[in-house]
Order: sequence, then C-alpha cells, then structure tokens
Amino acid sequence: MAETAQALAEVLSANPERLDQVQLIRISDIDDSDRLRPLDMQVVEGLAASMAREGLLHPIDICQLPNQKSGKPYRLVCGGHRLGGAKWNQWDVIPAFVRSSGALDRMSRELAENFFRAELSPLDQAAFVAKLIETEKARLGIAPEADGRALNSDYRSAKVSKKQMTDDLCNVHKSMGLQESVATRLGFDRSTVSRHLALNAIAPSFLDRVRKLPIAGNASALRQLAKLDFTDQAKALDVLEADLDKGGARDIGKAIAIVKDTTPPDPEKKRLGAFIGAFERMGRRERMAALMALASMMPKGVEIKFQDSGEQVQAATDAARLSGRGLAGIKEAAE
Repeated sequence: MAETAQALAEVLSANPERLDQVQLIRISDIDDSDRLRPLDMQVVEGLAASMAREGLLHPIDICQLPNQKSGKPYRLVCGGHRLGGAKWNQWDVIPAFVRSSGALDRMSRELAENFFRAELSPLDQAAFVAKLIETEKARLGIAPEADGRALNSDYRSAKVSKKQMTDDLCNVHKSMGLQESVATRLGFDRSTVSRHLALNAIAPSFLDRVRKLPIAGNASALRQLAKLDFTDQAKALDVLEADLDKGGARDIGKAIAIVKDTTPPDPEKKRLGAFIGAFERMGRRERMAALMALASMMPKGVEIKFQDSGEQVQAATDAARLSGRGLAGIKEAAE
C-alpha cells in the first residue's frame, strides 16, 4: 500500500524536472466545477483545520485553460479537497502549480506508466484511473460545461454563434471519447475503465476504513458499496466492522440488506404471524370453527376442549363446512 501511495505521490510531487513553478493564485480565478465526484466535506473540514495550523504543504495543480462561461482563467487539475479547505478557511489565494500543456502531457504519461508498476488494489486502480481522466481532460481543454443536455438547453434559450456551437460540439465529442482513449492507453476496454471509475463514489473519508476490511481486495463488493449514498455507506461499514471484531467477515450483500432492512424474514415467524393475524380478524364463531379444525392437527398430549357441548357441535359443523374436510373427520378429532 505504501509503495502504491509513493508511486502516485512521485507523479504529482514537486519535482522541478517535470513540474512548473509554484504561484499564488486567487481562488476566485480557479474553476473547479468539472469534478469526477463531489467533495467529501469531512475530508474538507479535516484538511481545513490542518491547513489553518500548518499552511498548505502540497500545492494544488491547475492549468491555464479558461472556461468561457465562468470567465475564470484557471481550471483545477488536482487538489479539489485542498482547494475546498482553502475556501473553508476563507483564503483569498492558494499556492498552485500552473501546468503547461507539456507538463500535463507528462503527468498523463507517468500516471499510465505507474499504473502497472506495483500491485494495485482496486481502490488504488480507481484513484489512478480517475486522476488520468482528470489530467487528460485538462490536457485536451475539455470544457466543464461540455454536456450535451445542458448545451441543448442553451441553444434553445439563447442565440449561439455557429463557431461557438462547433467548438462546444467538439468538446462533447472529446469528452464522450475520453474513456475509450484512456482504456486504449491502459490496454483495457471502456467497460473496465467505467468499473474502475465507479469505485470513486466511495466517500474519501471512508477509504481508510474500507482498506482494513476483507472487501478491500474485492472490486465487485466495492462497487456494491459505491452504489450506496453517504449515510448507507457508513452504516454498511459499521456492520462489516462489527462482524470483523467478532472474528467473522459479513458478505457485503448481507450488510447492505441489513442497512436497507431487506433481510428475508424467518419462514416460521412469517407463517405464525400470518396465522395469528388471520385468527385475530375472525369473529367468535369462526374462531371456534378454526380451533375445531386444528384439533386433529395437535401433537399427542395437546387437546382442545369446549365447555359448552352445543358450541362444540356448532363448531364442528362450521369447521366441516368451511374446511371441506367432512363432518366425520372433524367429529373424530373433537372426540
């Protein structure tokens, strides 16, 4: 695990041979709208506290590729949570590496190369693929607003120049083909890249907990966890950790069933509940008939007796009529 973290850190570290100069950039000039996943506010708050005490130890990465809609001259490449921490602390500026297109291209190549240098866990693979996607987007200058549905709305509600429309559609085409491009670079198909990216839906603040569980090496189980919202992810991890403390390791599917309260009911409990519910809805005469019908089903030594002989006869008659067993069988059970 340490080797993997070091490999990723080397690619993104402040090595003067391959990174640009650190600058103080106004936070209001940085567009961070184009993110693969939302910020985990627990991580942001933790970083903000650390940054307030010690400052920012690792500058963020940005590139000078303006967003035409926002008017902001820089776009975030790496360090969303650090930028969030700076905003939390109400900083006006933040240290940042301003990447040139050449630097972004080198970062992209090195990320792809490092992907195969160590035995990566599914979570590490997801982090590498996500970072490669983000770097490629920045390198290609894909606009954050390059979404077909959003653009279609803009075109219906406002006049857009033919050149702007052509540029926007070009960006959409690039964005749609980005996963295929990354997949080809890594020797995968697009579906494999999509499966890697799906794991990034696991909240960053939960990753340390996940790594300590048996499911950390099971990509399929991790994808099930990633489909849950933040609250249910926390609950599922609580279940898995509780079982691990007891010496076991619950299946992720069963943990999710507990969280969603979809555990199959006990068959005996279900049958008894149905019987009691039906019995409670009966009138007195129906209940007497039901008890008479049950008399023949009782185990040895258990009897159902009626104090009123007339009521017993009536119950036997009703039981025979309603159960279809015949009066002889009912009378035999009652005697």
